[in-house]
Amino acid sequence: TTRLFSSVTPPLPPPLDVVVIGLEDVLVPQAGKSAKGELFKGLDFSMRRASMPYYVVTELSKEEASRYLNEAAEYFKDFTPDSPRLYSGDKLEAIKAISKRLPGNAKLHIVDKDVDVLETVASLPEVEADLYYAKWSGATEVDDVFKRASGKIALLE
Repeated sequence: TTRLFSSVTPPLPPPLDVVVIGLEDVLVPQAGKSAKGELFKGLDFSMRRASMPYYVVTELSKEEASRYLNEAAEYFKDFTPDSPRLYSGDKLEAIKAISKRLPGNAKLHIVDKDVDVLETVASLPEVEADLYYAKWSGATEVDDVFKRASGKIALLE
């Protein structure tokens, strides 16, 4: 007899790493405060070679955020005001919405300067993510980050 179906379970796809990164003082210094959009020194190299999909979260309007991103680098040209990868407004709500969109094999990595946002995300049972404080943002003293993070936030230099 010929068997049409195998009882062997197919292997799971490899995990998909997805990055959520803040715009203000994480990707672009002084975004919303200066007239020019440019990336922090050293980020251009990393972002150009990023093989994983990423989302940008911002408290600026989508129009303003899109302008900063498009001025910062040509590979952000897809980040138009109507881009599904650009979230404006409340960062926690954006992170929740992004995590709901992801396939089951996705691993979320969140990079931001706001320790309060990172701490809150760490306490959300519906969001499974690795959390990173962007040291180059200089928004919070590093010692304070570690005192408040209770081991749930890594330092990204």
